[in-house]
Amino acid sequence: MTVRAATVDLPERRGGWTTDMDRRLATLESPVRSVLEPYADSLPAADRITLAPDAHYPFHPSTGIVTDPAVVGSAAAVLQAQTGADITVAGATDDNIAFDRAASYLGYPSVLERFGVELVDLADEPRRDRVVSVADQQLSVSVPERLLESTVIAVPTLRPTRDGSVAGGMRTLGRLVTSVADADQTAVGATRAIEPAFTLLDATTAYGGDPIAADTLFAGPTPQIDALAASLFGRSPETD
Repeated sequence: MTVRAATVDLPERRGGWTTDMDRRLATLESPVRSVLEPYADSLPAADRITLAPDAHYPFHPSTGIVTDPAVVGSAAAVLQAQTGADITVAGATDDNIAFDRAASYLGYPSVLERFGVELVDLADEPRRDRVVSVADQQLSVSVPERLLESTVIAVPTLRPTRDGSVAGGMRTLGRLVTSVADADQTAVGATRAIEPAFTLLDATTAYGGDPIAADTLFAGPTPQIDALAASLFGRSPETD
C-alpha cells in the first residue's frame, strides 16, 4: 500500500468555519475522493467504519492543531458511497472536557448530521484487554470494543505534540486506549491492537508553531504516514 497525496484549492480563508462549511465541503469532495477511493476499494467487507480524528479542546480547526471537521465529513461521505458501511466518528472524554462538548465546539454535529454519521464517546463504550509486543516486551492495552470490531481509520492533523514529536495516526489512536506504559509505547500498542486500515492525514491547515496553509491531504498506511509527517517537521522517523 503506497502513500497518496492530493492538493486542496482553498485560496479564500475568510468567512469563518461555520458559515463557510458548505464551500469547504464542496472544495474538499474531489481531493478527499482521490486519496481515499483506492483504499476504500480494498477495504475488507465491513458493516462499520470508525473515523478517529484529532479532536480536543480548546483548539479551533483554523489553528491546524485539530482535524478539520469538513475533512472528516467529506471522508465519511466518500466512504459511505464506496462501501455502504455505517460510519461513526469517535473520540473520548478526558480530564479536561466531555467529548460531546468538545465535538460541539469544533462543529462536528452540524457537519456529520448532513451524512447521517454518528458521534461516539468511547469513554462510554465497553473495553477489552489486548496484549501486544512493544519493544520486545508484552504490553497490555485496554481498547474500546468498537475499535476492535469495526474498520478503523485515523484522521490526524499535521502538528507536533508538546514534546515536539509528530502527533500522527499512531498517537491519535494511543489517546483512545489506556495502559500502564508511557504515551509513546501506548501509541504503538494501540496501533498493533487496533490494526487501522490506513490513516488520512489532514494537512489542509498544519501547525508548526503557527498555522500553515499547507492545503494538502495524504492517505496511506499509518506508519508510513507518521514517518512522512515526521520528515515534514525535519524529524527523524526512526527516533520520532
